[in-house]
Amino acid sequence: MAAVVRMPAALAGVTEAAVQTWIAKPGQTIAVGDVLAEIETEKAVVAYEAEVAGTVGRILVGEGESTEVGAPIAVILEAGEGDDAIAPALAAAGVAAAPIPAPATAPAAGAVGTPEKLAGMRKAIVRRLTESKTTVPHFYVTAHCRVDRLLALRAQVNEAAPRKVSVNDFVLKAVAGALVDVPAGRLQQRELEDGRLAVGTVMTVTLSADHRIIDGAVAAEWMAAFVRRIENPVSALL
Repeated sequence: MAAVVRMPAALAGVTEAAVQTWIAKPGQTIAVGDVLAEIETEKAVVAYEAEVAGTVGRILVGEGESTEVGAPIAVILEAGEGDDAIAPALAAAGVAAAPIPAPATAPAAGAVGTPEKLAGMRKAIVRRLTESKTTVPHFYVTAHCRVDRLLALRAQVNEAAPRKVSVNDFVLKAVAGALVDVPAGRLQQRELEDGRLAVGTVMTVTLSADHRIIDGAVAAEWMAAFVRRIENPVSALL
């Protein structure tokens, strides 16, 4: 009798998974141990091997679609069976006959298209980021940095160095230095230089902080350290 293939519990604790890719196609003959599909969960993508031999009669869950663990995802026919064996197999398993998934069609010319469904790890990432933003108290600290000396030093370094150095390299170095050495200082925007208006290149930076871990005073102190280091780029070379 035809066998109903169900969504496997690919990993412990998983209650839902998605079919990332069907390796076996309808009408294809498979043996025990052949890979039927790649199953995507919140944590990993695993290969699902066939537990019975036969011919793939119908795929019930399309690629990219999610369903609960234990839900039917395909029907495997025994030798000599045809499509008329699919409905009885589903009924015997207590599953209502499912329609054949329609093939994906390309959007018409000029059409915007339809939103792409999220599944597995991508869905988990969206959920976790949303939870983080809505449940964790955030605050922001912004500063303006004069980076003329940084740009000049970068140009000098790149003239002699075999490997080019980017502005991001200096930023990362300043971030690391500020985490190690946070001097006392007051965060302020520099508008005057030697009592005169100064024209220069300014970079605006913003720190997003978790208020459960640090308070505003610590964030401001860290930002002051970052500004000091980014405006004195030679410190990145020491």
